[in-house]
Amino acid sequence: MSDSPQAEVLEQGVPGNILTRLQEAQEPYTGKKFFRFTLSEPGHVPRTNFKNVLSTMLIPPITDAYILQDNENVDYLYIRTVVLLNAGLGITNNDFIIKYNLSLYVTNNYQINIYVIFNQDDKASANNCLYYPIEIYFGQKSIFIDQTPPALDINSIGAINVFLVDTDPKTSRGTMTTVQKQHSKAQP
Repeated sequence: MSDSPQAEVLEQGVPGNILTRLQEAQEPYTGKKFFRFTLSEPGHVPRTNFKNVLSTMLIPPITDAYILQDNENVDYLYIRTVVLLNAGLGITNNDFIIKYNLSLYVTNNYQINIYVIFNQDDKASANNCLYYPIEIYFGQKSIFIDQTPPALDINSIGAINVFLVDTDPKTSRGTMTTVQKQHSKAQP
């Protein structure tokens, strides 16, 4: 369950399990799943000439995903996604909830669906964007099919689909990326 009534409203109608927000990534990752913002405040994107588009549409998140190894040589899934929103919305890092669920991918691997959820009360009028870089970690033995053991091998994840979900007016945009098997301790 959520900490606040606002968070409960954001969760309604969006499938999946809530990811915990942490300030710092902590190795080893085995059995852990969480997300963090890489900037304490959203970054500014230079002004654009797309004022009408930015005020009425959601832009699909930019995403990449890797299988990496922590300091104990255990594989974990590392996902980077960047959400772009109109600066006039006044959205902060604290206004997001992130949920996930599993589905079967076309190659008989699994796909993780990630939902970056926020609530946009008013139409924005600014002609510039803020970007919100988010890192998501799924450690080995942290994902279960139907919430029951045994844990899913992180290497059986073939794709990530990230959706940006505005709960009011219930719209979303998504982007899919394949998981790259890097098996390196270095961050991509």
